[in-house]
Amino acid sequence: MIGLAPFFIGRDMTGRPSKYDPGIHTQLVYWMAQKGLTDAQIAQELKISESTLNLWKKKHAEFSESINKGKDLINVLVEGSLLKRAIGFEYVETTRTRNEEGKLKITKKVTKYVVGDVAAQFIWLKNRKPNDWRDRKEIAVDTMVPAFMEALDKI
Repeated sequence: MIGLAPFFIGRDMTGRPSKYDPGIHTQLVYWMAQKGLTDAQIAQELKISESTLNLWKKKHAEFSESINKGKDLINVLVEGSLLKRAIGFEYVETTRTRNEEGKLKITKKVTKYVVGDVAAQFIWLKNRKPNDWRDRKEIAVDTMVPAFMEALDKI
């Protein structure tokens, strides 16, 4: 055992060796997170448990950063789409028909407008201005109790 001592120094000898490979797993999770997969779905695709995924995120900074960068990219795209849907947008609808030679020819272009979606507006405001748009308003009870008690005394 003395001859193997340098091999064991600094190694955690509990359990089996990790399947984690930074060259492969960091790229895979970036792609999966960018496609919108949740942590549970990423773990399933990697054929590991969600607790192992969380352990890898804690132990390997590059792994965690890769997931976060992938999620950040898709989140920006979704935020942009939500905002576009909330405020409304214009688009050009193009109609094409085949001419005598069988080639497609643009026959009509119409600019159309999609009105803002109230549900998208509500989601946006609820997340961007939670104090003004949350579902429940918090009321300071401590200021109401004395007035309530005073009203009870008058009864």
